[in-house]
Amino acid sequence: MTRLGSEFLKALDSYERPVIGYITFRQLVLLFGIGLTVLVTSVLFWFQMPNVVLYGVGLTVLAPFVIFGCHIDEKIKDELRFLLTKQERTYQTDYDRKEYTRNDFAQAKTNPETLES
Repeated sequence: MTRLGSEFLKALDSYERPVIGYITFRQLVLLFGIGLTVLVTSVLFWFQMPNVVLYGVGLTVLAPFVIFGCHIDEKIKDELRFLLTKQERTYQTDYDRKEYTRNDFAQAKTNPETLES
């Protein structure tokens, strides 16, 4: 099935299976990223870094984990693939076209009630 940029449901067998309990691999990576971000920002806070540095490093460390953990990477990949794929669209003018005359679409001006049989 070809995709034209629309959202289609995944096949039932392509959903992720849980790794530990009910947690999938993506959720595990997201939790690891959150823990790593808390650890890094805590160390920077302990060294009394400015708040701008704390927020910058926190966002820089956390962003890839959130993108992967929340399936945003699949959406980005689909959008990029759609935008970068050369798409060939067909139009009526590409094929042998029937030529119409002026009166092909005009309705007959006869009224069946006034017709004499």
